[in-house]
Order: sequence, then C-alpha cells, then structure tokens
Amino acid sequence: MDVLISDPYLAGASDEAGGGAEMEFLGTLVIRTWAEQETQRGFRARISISQDPRDEPNIIATADPDEVLDIVRRWLSAQTRRD
Repeated sequence: MDVLISDPYLAGASDEAGGGAEMEFLGTLVIRTWAEQETQRGFRARISISQDPRDEPNIIATADPDEVLDIVRRWLSAQTRRD
C-alpha cells in the first residue's frame, strides 16, 4: 500500500483555534482519482485537506481505494470531535 499522510488532524491532534461570533470553518476535503495504465494496480488518488482557509492544504497520495475511505472516515470523525 502506497500512502502519504501529512495532516495532524488525521493523527488525532486537536484544534486549538478559538471561535468567535463568526461561523467556524469546518474544513475541506477534496479527492481526485485517476487510473494509470502503466501499472498493474492503476488506481491513484490525491486527497487535499484544509482545516483553515488561510493555510495551504495538506496532500495525501495513495494507490489503495480502501485507504481513501479510511482517510475520509478519520477526517469526518475529526470534524465531529471539534468544539
């Protein structure tokens, strides 16, 4: 399995950003998939995750569809744990 994860929220880190009267930004997750014909298992995915619109997104790359689902589950779980 080829996977690269660089997002602290997926590793269980908490968000210490203070909220105000404004609506809290919950984050963005974008999945791009494609097939590479040159490899035996051609599936590829690139996932961009942003927790703060002012920051550059974290990038996750994988060749495993199940890993994409796991990353999405962990990201959604982190969204529901935020206060």
